[in-house]
Amino acid sequence: ARGSTRGRGRASIAVLCLHGCALSGASFALFARRLAERGGENFRVDAMDLRGHGSTRTADDRDLSLDAMANDVADVCARLYRDDDDDDDATNDDGNTNVQVVLVGHSMGGAVAARVAQLDLVRNLRGVVVIDVVEGTALASVRGESMRAAVASRAGKTFATIGDAIEWCVRVA
Repeated sequence: ARGSTRGRGRASIAVLCLHGCALSGASFALFARRLAERGGENFRVDAMDLRGHGSTRTADDRDLSLDAMANDVADVCARLYRDDDDDDDATNDDGNTNVQVVLVGHSMGGAVAARVAQLDLVRNLRGVVVIDVVEGTALASVRGESMRAAVASRAGKTFATIGDAIEWCVRVA
């Protein structure tokens, strides 16, 4: 999964942002920047593109199930924020160890974050924040063909202004 990072190098606290349907990690750009600025040296904020969204490519981009996305998030967390108990040499790609992870999810991303917590997929998960989360029948409506259609409507789209991007997000999300 591709994403962006705000903050500096080693961190003891990491926030991973999960976007809503038909959006991407870029939807958290301003939030991530502002939160990282306030967090200090031992704090980082990342935003990932969930499967089938943004720049992420998987072996099966058509599997947009909640469990598939939750497992993707767990894989990203394991790579970025590996817990000391994961192995004897528990340093991830960025040199982080013992990182406390907080997932922040908007809409569909909130449902994914809650599923990660429910399945206990991230050992060093310390918190979950959900913003306008979809659940139950609302989540069912964005699964399958409906979600694929929403994602396809965004493919290759660029925006002339931030206002245009916001207007599109309000219409689609």
